[in-house]
Amino acid sequence: MLQKVRRLVAFVGKSGGIKALRWKPPSLASFEQVSALSKIEPNIRTVIDGGANVGQFARASVELYPNTQVYSFEPLAEPANKFRKNLSACSRVRLIESALGDFDGTTKFYPNAYSQLSSIHPFPENHQPKCSQDKQLDPTEVPITRIDTFFSKIDIQRPALLKLDLQGHELAALDGATETLKRVDYVLMEVVFARLYENTPLFNDLVNYMKSVNYAFAAPLAIARDAQGLFAEMDALFSRIELS
Repeated sequence: MLQKVRRLVAFVGKSGGIKALRWKPPSLASFEQVSALSKIEPNIRTVIDGGANVGQFARASVELYPNTQVYSFEPLAEPANKFRKNLSACSRVRLIESALGDFDGTTKFYPNAYSQLSSIHPFPENHQPKCSQDKQLDPTEVPITRIDTFFSKIDIQRPALLKLDLQGHELAALDGATETLKRVDYVLMEVVFARLYENTPLFNDLVNYMKSVNYAFAAPLAIARDAQGLFAEMDALFSRIELS
């Protein structure tokens, strides 16, 4: 509780923090992410928002980048409905009700009572809940698309950002975005140092993959620690390496 109070105080103390509390929806994490990103790249024109939930990152993007167009992907109906209500007045945001992956069609998806923990991947049997709401629900079928399929006929204004917060499904989404990655300047991903879901990549796996597609680890935009004080998660920014 004390840590949350300290974060809120720090949030309010930042430039634009008080105004961000009135955003719909408000999100400390997304405000911190996009604020940090804006210091590195002040003129993002396109945001591909994978794992949109109820619109936290989309809202921060349009508020802090006044010229950006946002394409948000959210496969679950309930968060998607909340997303629409939160950003109904924003013409620069387009919501696509789909998961992201390395094929087009449908896939099994595991909702969570805490919607931000919903994933294509199930928890292992020894899963320890991250919060009181953390409960994986019965799987459902959702649409899934490759990023390359969706953007094959869409002009991506640059500088462009691909943000992936897919609860362990980032590598598959990247495999479905090999052509789009050539048209994007930055990739922002939530990376982990210990597996929360079955068969999911760790930080080094993603660093090695990004190197293979000509991206370098640029900066941590936020870091979370576990109860023992060890690194648990990072919002990792990768930047495209321009080849001569």
